[in-house]
Amino acid sequence: MRPPSGKIGPMVRSRRKACRIAPDVRREILQFACRLRQRYSPRFKADAELRTKAGRLLRNLLPPRRRRGRPGDPTTTRAILLHRKLRRKFPEETPRQVWSRVYPLAIPGYDAMAGIEQQSARERLRERIGWRGRKRKRRKIAAKISIS
Repeated sequence: MRPPSGKIGPMVRSRRKACRIAPDVRREILQFACRLRQRYSPRFKADAELRTKAGRLLRNLLPPRRRRGRPGDPTTTRAILLHRKLRRKFPEETPRQVWSRVYPLAIPGYDAMAGIEQQSARERLRERIGWRGRKRKRRKIAAKISIS
């Protein structure tokens, strides 16, 4: 390492911060690693990537699980939940009547909007809800089709 300009003398390396893991968790991880090393040492020596793959697999299996894709829009989520709740609360109402109850609660500033703005906001919300429903259906279909 080169000393910073203007300073003469020995270069001091900065230490990395120690990873703080609870002692019981650390002990269990170390035991697991020892068992893997004892049982599969030849495999780890033969395949340089195996260590990386094992670490990646372990990371993927531990919480918190990362959700794939783009995070959901809170307005859409709230509208879906409100629609379900109001549909149960008012079973005799038509879908149009239920949605007319949902819009003012789910769309921010809905009451202050002009008529055409309200219509546009309603259409956008219904479109996003449709996308979410189709996405969920595609996921279910893919899960049924998956080859094991």
